[in-house]
Parts: sequence; structure tokens; C-alpha cells
Amino acid sequence: MDESKEEFEDRKRAGLDRRETARGAVLYNNSLQKRMDEVLAHAATIGKLEHFESVLARVAYPTFFGRKARTLLTWDFAPYSFCFCVQTQDESGAWKFAMNGGLIFHAADQSWSVHT
Repeated sequence: MDESKEEFEDRKRAGLDRRETARGAVLYNNSLQKRMDEVLAHAATIGKLEHFESVLARVAYPTFFGRKARTLLTWDFAPYSFCFCVQTQDESGAWKFAMNGGLIFHAADQSWSVHT
């Protein structure tokens, strides 16, 4: 989904990168790029890149309960995993917490799942 010039400028000011998914975009701090690259490389190595991308898309909320939303990825201690936070935009334009969870890699079956 396209972001406006204002959204792009706000995101860059906040030091966030953007990854498009089939459902919408997820945002993450520039410092997480190495982690994202590692996860993508691991997913490709084990033949699960499409699976990872589909699970990532599940947490990319363009709207949440009728409000404009965004999903922020953050670091998680588990290998090849992320925490996420969904935020909704209120009437004043401020972003407010709505939900959080994890995009967790399970080594036993070499797959990712969403935990909330």
C-alpha cells in the first residue's frame, strides 16, 4: 500500500524502515534490518520464504477495528523471531497502542506462527 509523502517523512524522521507484504506494510527500526535480513536468509535456506512472508502479512494490519493502523516490528530474544505492536491512529492523528504479540519461529517444525 502506498504511503503519503507526509507518512514517508514521519517514518524516516522516526528512523523506521518499511517492508511491504501481501496485506499491507510492517514498519521496523533501522537497527532491525540485520535481523530482518537474517530471518529472510534463514527462511530461504530452509525453503520457507513464502511461509514466512504469509505469516508476516497476517500481522500487517492496514486497519484495525475500523481505524487506520500500522504494525511495528521489534526485536525478540528467540532466534528468527520478532515482537510486534499494532497501533491505531486516533482523530488527532496520534498513534495509540492497540495490540501486541510475537511472530515466533518454531525450530521443531521449522515454521513461524503469530502469538498474541
